[in-house]
Amino acid sequence: MAEAHLVGSMNLDTADDVFRTVAEHGGPSVRRIPDGETGPRKGWIFHQIPRLAANPSLEPGPPVPNRYVNAPAFRLRDGVAPDDVVFDLGFGTTAVEAYPTFRRLKEDGVIGADVEFQVAIPTQVAVFGNFISLEDQPRLVDEFERQLAGEVAKIVAAVPRDELAIQWDVAMELAVIEGVIDSIYDAEGLLDQVGRMAAMVPDDVTLGFHLCYGDAPLGPEGAGQHFVQPKDTGNLVMVATGIFARVARPVAFLHMPVPIDRDDDVYFEALERLALPADTVLYLGLVHHQDGLAGARRRVAAAARHVRGFGVATECGMQNKPREAIPELLRVQREVEVPA
Repeated sequence: MAEAHLVGSMNLDTADDVFRTVAEHGGPSVRRIPDGETGPRKGWIFHQIPRLAANPSLEPGPPVPNRYVNAPAFRLRDGVAPDDVVFDLGFGTTAVEAYPTFRRLKEDGVIGADVEFQVAIPTQVAVFGNFISLEDQPRLVDEFERQLAGEVAKIVAAVPRDELAIQWDVAMELAVIEGVIDSIYDAEGLLDQVGRMAAMVPDDVTLGFHLCYGDAPLGPEGAGQHFVQPKDTGNLVMVATGIFARVARPVAFLHMPVPIDRDDDVYFEALERLALPADTVLYLGLVHHQDGLAGARRRVAAAARHVRGFGVATECGMQNKPREAIPELLRVQREVEVPA
């Protein structure tokens, strides 16, 4: 049985559905369960657009140049001071609404006693870097990060620390590095920003990172598309190395995607350069519903020629996966064998 990771989102109706489905089909392979980002958090960062549109301190502005998706952007209204802007992000409330259900199911024995409640949060670059016009980002970024830290503090206050895991979603950083979206940051600035996100999480709360190349539903034929097809794991290793250099506290897990068509040595060779801390578990997102257990086994075999002791996951969240495929994905994650 492989150790499995759930990235965050899941195409189910409620958090209760998510918890019960994972417990039934994932079983002891899963150490942390997210609420599935159902309801108002469906769609990853895109649920922030109406919140920003309703912000009285902001108005529509020039979009951030983005060669992946078309997204609106907002700028500061005339006469509003940057430190007067209140960002209604909602992570500190909606992200923990499911915790009482999680706690009840754990008390009832449905969820294992040692399983953690996982909350995934997009980094500053993901939300702010997509939806605030470039010319206003330098004026507003410090206030945005201060308020994002406040959202993390609300989550920590709502869930017992020994039962909480926080995952930072590091996706748009790779989009900037790959030249897909413009940013106020260079590569070093992007990594510094991730370091600041990590510092928002108390040392006694489990911390991890999900690296991603996108999974946007661009149309009927586009669900699951990457913003670029990664040529290999080189940039993923570069970003991970930069994160570990900036984060002094323990990092429990690191997730990296594996495209469905990559079971070749070229894709995985860069993992040989990954200096993974001893207490960090690497999860490779090599489980795909289109080819199931057989495909996962091929990609495991290729990865194992370059790295050992990893866990498995899907490439991104399961929000864009067929609902009927979710139990099978959980079963594949549980059943695929990974060399020690």
